Amino acid sequence: MTTTLLTLLMTPAYFAPVPDDSAATELQYRATLIQRTRSGDTPVKTVNLYCLVTPLDKGRHQISFAFDEPGMSDTAWPEQFGQLQLGPGNQRVAGRDIRFLYNHDGTMYPIVIACPVFEHFQRLQKNRAWQSGKLEFTAGTRKTRNGRTLQEVEAFSNFGRSHQFVVDLNSALVVKLNQKLVMGRGVEFTLQMELASTHPIDKRRLTQLNTPLKTLLELQDRLKRKPDQTRKILSDQQLRQTQAVLAQLKQQAKGTPFARLANNIEQDVTAQTRRGADISRLAAQFLQKKAPRFTLTGLNGKPIPPEQWRNKIVVLHFWNYQSEPLVEPYGQIGYLDFLYNRRHKLGVEFFGVAVHQDLSPNSADSRKTLRSVRKLKEFMNLSYPLAIDDGQLLRKFGDPRAIDAKLPLWVVITPAGTIAEYKVGLFSIRADEGLKQLDALLIKLIRQQKANSQ
Repeated sequence: MTTTLLTLLMTPAYFAPVPDDSAATELQYRATLIQRTRSGDTPVKTVNLYCLVTPLDKGRHQISFAFDEPGMSDTAWPEQFGQLQLGPGNQRVAGRDIRFLYNHDGTMYPIVIACPVFEHFQRLQKNRAWQSGKLEFTAGTRKTRNGRTLQEVEAFSNFGRSHQFVVDLNSALVVKLNQKLVMGRGVEFTLQMELASTHPIDKRRLTQLNTPLKTLLELQDRLKRKPDQTRKILSDQQLRQTQAVLAQLKQQAKGTPFARLANNIEQDVTAQTRRGADISRLAAQFLQKKAPRFTLTGLNGKPIPPEQWRNKIVVLHFWNYQSEPLVEPYGQIGYLDFLYNRRHKLGVEFFGVAVHQDLSPNSADSRKTLRSVRKLKEFMNLSYPLAIDDGQLLRKFGDPRAIDAKLPLWVVITPAGTIAEYKVGLFSIRADEGLKQLDALLIKLIRQQKANSQ
């Protein structure tokens, strides 16, 4: 047995037996994500996890959870809570993962937290070793502390030991967990999770907790966000749906572990609503107005001849260039390329405009950045032309970043030089429909142009 495992078993854990007559049990966990480097281990994120374990009929359990992070969270609030169900053997039969996001070098990595009730408890009682999916589990040392029996369990993958559990055999709860993670280019991390407390509750307290929980879960369902969502920005409809229940939720959450979450939701909705109003005011300055006079600079560093777009329908797609990783708004570049191949032959000109201060000819890194933009074009196999901008062109069209909004910016200009579309942010997309909203506008403008030429 290694020193690490012995330490896991010997460190005091604050848990108590769960009375048979309790309606449910509240659990508090503390999880710490640690980056491992040659110079030592560095904690990079702390997550406080709250779980409500409710017994159901036929040996099933329901686990409701919510978590928060000190400081700014990388995880959007609709993904900071949820519910899952365990069958009679403690294996999950429904619900979403307990997971948070960690931003490592510009990429959001999902970190899945193990279920607080050990999902292989039934196997652990019968076997010393077993396999589940790609993991092989081995039961190790057993210790008794404060009248509770603790069992150490290791899980191995093809790359070696990946998990170290300490399980309370009296309650099936995971008391401690060490999990190895790798992000980016082989950077090693460890997720350490420890049970801080357990607290049995009666039916009255359970009812008090279930009231805001029901409101939260119903709201989560109405928002219809994908389980793997990483973006924090909500649509106008999602903001309205949240505002409709916010006052009720805050009142219900008073005196419960969900109060902090309700306050965070209110702050986020207020900020996003204000930003949305600022974006609307910005768009109003350009929509149905004459487009400013502009020039485009190609990837060769030379101006693109204005004759290429003059008196035509033009789509400008300003996006915030970065060399890596390939994250949004890159995801909609593929859809834009598909649309280009359908509508360019009907007279629509498309230009993707990479925006970065290092694309200035005066920047010491201009050549390096320009090479990287060219590589992106090749990597994405883009058919439509790209232009470069150090920010000056974007400012002519109103830089959304000045009002704390994010690129991309989509601008559609009519043959008469009028701005027909001004959209900040990503289009709402279904994989089978692509840029449906943008395409509908282009079809309308194409028909108008045809009618005017007859």
